[in-house]
Parts: sequence; C-alpha cells; structure tokens
Amino acid sequence: RPDIDGVIVCTPHATHYEIGRILLTEATRRRDANLPPLHILMEKPMTTSVPQALQLHDLVTNYKTGGGTGCFLVNHSANFRLQAKKAASLVRAGGIGQIRHVTAFMASPLNFIFDDPANKGWNEPDGSEHMLGNGFRWGQLCHLLGWFFHVAGERVRWLFCWMNHSDATGMDVLHSATVVCQDGVNIFGTEGDVVYVGEDMDSLWGRLGHQILLSGDRAESTTDLPCPDLGFYFENTDDKGTGPESVQNFIDACLGLDHYEGAGTLIGLRTVQTVDAMYRSCLSGNVEDVTYS
Repeated sequence: RPDIDGVIVCTPHATHYEIGRILLTEATRRRDANLPPLHILMEKPMTTSVPQALQLHDLVTNYKTGGGTGCFLVNHSANFRLQAKKAASLVRAGGIGQIRHVTAFMASPLNFIFDDPANKGWNEPDGSEHMLGNGFRWGQLCHLLGWFFHVAGERVRWLFCWMNHSDATGMDVLHSATVVCQDGVNIFGTEGDVVYVGEDMDSLWGRLGHQILLSGDRAESTTDLPCPDLGFYFENTDDKGTGPESVQNFIDACLGLDHYEGAGTLIGLRTVQTVDAMYRSCLSGNVEDVTYS
C-alpha cells in the first residue's frame, strides 16, 4: 500500500528479522519505482541472532547505498532523548578525552514478566540454533547496551559474563559482565567523565553531569549539561502526551522532516552481537570473543 508512510514493528523478539526483511524488500521496491519511501521503527532487540542482525544491517546498507531515503530506526528509546544527544556530542568532541572505562548498571522491576511461564515470547528461545537464550538480556539489557554504543561509540572485542536465572522459568534475570572494547579500553576518560543516573518512576531524576579532571588526579569542576525538566525515562512508558522520543523522531521521518537517528542498524547489530557473546560466555564459563561475521 503506497499510502503507508511507515511501520512500527512491536512483535515478539524472535519475529523481528523476518518482518524487517519483508519491510526492507518493500522499501527497496518503492525506491526502485521512484515511490515515496517506507520508514521503519523496529522494537529492540533488532533481532535475536548475530546472522540475522548482520543480514538486516547489510540490507539497510545496500538500500541506502542505492539511494533509499527511508529510515530504519531501532527503538533503543533512551538514545533519542536529549541527554543521550548531549552526552554523545560531548564524548565525540573529545570533551572527556580518550575513554578508559565505563561503569553501567540497569535494573527493572519486571519479575511479573520473567517469572511467568505464560510469557513465552519473553522467556523461551525461538527454537533455532542461533537464539541462545531469552530473558532480561534480550528484553531489557538491550536498552543499556544501545545507549553505551550510541554515546561511547565503542566496538566490543571480548567479554566475560555470568548470570542468575528465574526459578519459575529458567530465564536469565540478573547479569554481571566485564567487557573489553576493540581499541583496548573498557564513561571515564583521560580528562573527565560523564555521569547519567536516574529512576524512571521519579521525574526529578535525569541529571546529566560532566566532571572535568583539572589537576591530573582529582576532579575540580563539575557541571550539569542542561536538560531541564526531562526526568530520567531510560525507557519512556508514559501512556500520555506525545510518546517516547524515538516515536516522535520516527513520525518526523514519515513527515519528511529532519530526525535524529539515536539508534540505527549498526547500534542494533552491536547490541545483538554483545548479547550473543554474553550468552556464550555464561554457557562456556569462559571469556568469549564477539562475533563480527
């Protein structure tokens, strides 16, 4: 239907690849026929296996290389908020120097999902040889990883992960991981750091701080990057107002307006690759390399 400007994919995780592939086939058909573009907003995770994520990323790359103008956004919703934009801009401009270390933590009160055997889309793998598990990592940790890849821009080399599982469903609910990035560093920089912390349920949270290291061994200047009255909302679930910033940017794209690509297929791919390595590490009990092909 040429009257459809865009599609939001919010189906179970394991279905994302096939739906995305079909939509990209239609987007390519429109491009080749000089029809208006088809825009796509894919719920995270982009896929649940590395081969599928690589294929979707390649399809989007080929589509755009051939002149396609439709967007393919992945709903790592925190990436589209002003705090993420400012943090990414600061880091890329060298505002904290070379990244040396990142400390990140995320928790979500979602036992009602991961402890319920009826929630098969959240708690059971799809049965393929590629999807190694299901649970909090595919369902929620993707938010944190997507924000890291957007702001820090790192490429993971290897990692070690361990996790705990739900007694009711056997799915992963708690994780701890050490991640080493491609250039040999593991957001603390040589000249300062960026701190973003909050609680989704408390609108007073959401401070984005920039601490500058002036004397070589201690911080002497801390400033807030202005993000007034935004709250934290790492995952914006408010059912009132204009919706999450990811959806707002998607609508702007559908209207032909400028939009912010807080997460495209590259961030979607990096996230899937990292989650896959985390599952492999927990299964093997060893350090695992991230798969890039």
